[in-house]
Amino acid sequence: MLPNLRLIRVSKAEIDLLEHWKEGVSLVSAAGKSIDDLCLDVAVHRWKLGLLHKRDGNKLMQLQAPPYRSAISRYYYSMYHCFRAAAFISHRGDNHESHSNLPKHLPVDFPSVAFWQNELKMARLTRNDADYDPYPRTNAPWQNKAKAIQLNAINAVLETRNYLRSKGCTGI
Repeated sequence: MLPNLRLIRVSKAEIDLLEHWKEGVSLVSAAGKSIDDLCLDVAVHRWKLGLLHKRDGNKLMQLQAPPYRSAISRYYYSMYHCFRAAAFISHRGDNHESHSNLPKHLPVDFPSVAFWQNELKMARLTRNDADYDPYPRTNAPWQNKAKAIQLNAINAVLETRNYLRSKGCTGI
């Protein structure tokens, strides 16, 4: 039997809250896992998406004439998804997924957080230039930017993997 304080909470709950509770019970029942464990799984899946984007960026960089603009985009998205997974675990939800807000909300306990906040922000700006600006029109000027973001993506994948593991994520 629930204590009176818990029953009072149910009796005063608005419809949206009651529906959220029902959904939570359904999720736990269907998954056979707690919400906390489901959150760890979701963070791992997002991190693996980041890893996939890094691998795609690497494939692009190995082509005879690498499409540097496209590689920049893949490396940025690699960093974005890896850091979004870390922020999700740190903040207990996906409240900071917007591209411009995510760098400001990296976990405070993430190693070299100020460095990574800046690098993620700069990677986003470079990706925006590569995706939207017609200039420079030739491919060569994008090479150094692609190589710099490639190195950051490689390191971000490693650093976020270590961070997520330290928070209980397994399978990465």
